[in-house]
Amino acid sequence: MSQKPGWFRRPVQMAKVQWNVLSPKKKLLCCAVGVLISLSLFLSLVDLMFSTYLFNIKSGAATILLSPNKFSVVINSYKRPRELQDAIQHYASRCSHLVDQVFIVWSADQGDPPKKKPHKVPVSFIPTKNSLNSRFLPIDEASDAIFMVDDDVRVNCQALDLAFAAWRIKPSSMVGFYPRLAVEDSDGSFAYHAWPVLFFRQQSNLVLTKASFLHKQYMKFYSDSSRHPQEILDYVDKYFNCEDIAMSLLVANVTRDNQGVPALPLYVEASVTDRGIFNGISTNTGHMGQRSKCLHDLVAIYRSHGWKSPMDYAFPLRQASFQQHFPGFWWQAKPSNFFEWFAVSCRTSSSKSSLRIE
Repeated sequence: MSQKPGWFRRPVQMAKVQWNVLSPKKKLLCCAVGVLISLSLFLSLVDLMFSTYLFNIKSGAATILLSPNKFSVVINSYKRPRELQDAIQHYASRCSHLVDQVFIVWSADQGDPPKKKPHKVPVSFIPTKNSLNSRFLPIDEASDAIFMVDDDVRVNCQALDLAFAAWRIKPSSMVGFYPRLAVEDSDGSFAYHAWPVLFFRQQSNLVLTKASFLHKQYMKFYSDSSRHPQEILDYVDKYFNCEDIAMSLLVANVTRDNQGVPALPLYVEASVTDRGIFNGISTNTGHMGQRSKCLHDLVAIYRSHGWKSPMDYAFPLRQASFQQHFPGFWWQAKPSNFFEWFAVSCRTSSSKSSLRIE
């Protein structure tokens, strides 16, 4: 019988020595951990093989045929030239088989736009004032399908294709990679919850526009003060925050059915790179509290105009997730970015003074 090679025999012998010196309790613990890891790996493999999607893409073929076969990308950028150039390269060249045009929201205080470089699809700069509302300015030349994204977020082409397929079946919905949960309690307090609370509650009712698909009609609606309260636009300009919450509130109200249920905000689970994790506005101290306060103030404005809040309706996360895990345990859901696990939620009392952002 041939002996095992030395490179294999030595670590095995060392492992046996380490195992023999362990106490019975530690051996039991190691066995339990090993079983859990093995079970997790087995379930991951089964899930990879048999997972499906909330909507059968083939069954939605008729809807897909009537919808656009490409989408436009709108990139919100501000004084990050390297990030912007990389974003343009990614969406206008690497994913050009999905994209028809790329539009850059370019505020005037950044100076002149950079010189255009050759890409596989047209790239246009939209000069605007320095306002977060500018990211929702209507673009007549754009496709009906808009992929709204920040310049520091990269969604790979395969994930974009999957999310676009979901949007084409449900074009009235917002479809994105960052789900959130907004809650109003009976005492009037508001809470803006990120992934950890959303995961353990298994509920969602918002999708962030930092990486999401939406119909371009919502951009027209958002910017039209005859249909959308001007106070909302003024609020976003004053505090330079929460335009994405305002858009979610708008879509929820526009799409409510006879039972008062808004269009399902779809979460697409994928691997998304967020380069602004450590230097973006969302990492500022007090960001989550500011978002909760935004909920209180924006909802109050909408209600003064007879609108409702999506916070009176929360969808089960499984229902709001495009990817359906197999066998479907609640804990199989995953965030699009690992650092989503560290997004701490905050509750804000309705009695607090107006939001202040330094």
